[in-house]
Amino acid sequence: MMMFQKETQRIIKSISLDLAIPEKYIEEVIASQFKFTKDTIISATKGEVKTFKTIKLHKLAKIVPSKERLYYLNKRKKEKDEDQSKQNLQGGEE
Repeated sequence: MMMFQKETQRIIKSISLDLAIPEKYIEEVIASQFKFTKDTIISATKGEVKTFKTIKLHKLAKIVPSKERLYYLNKRKKEKDEDQSKQNLQGGEE
């Protein structure tokens, strides 16, 4: 059996009894959803806003990247690109 908090175990047991499904299968479903969420978040590349995904776990949660964080990442990327362009222009003049 996986390690879950007592309240989580109680909920798993309740779902198991209500749906007549063994507890181990309910645990696998719960664990796989959070593993999927973790893997999706980890797969995002810092600085590349398009790699940040919205995750919706049906009837459980919707996880959305913070608008402020995305704005900050976009702003940093734009500043970095501008600095790179300036360096390229200065390097070409010498």
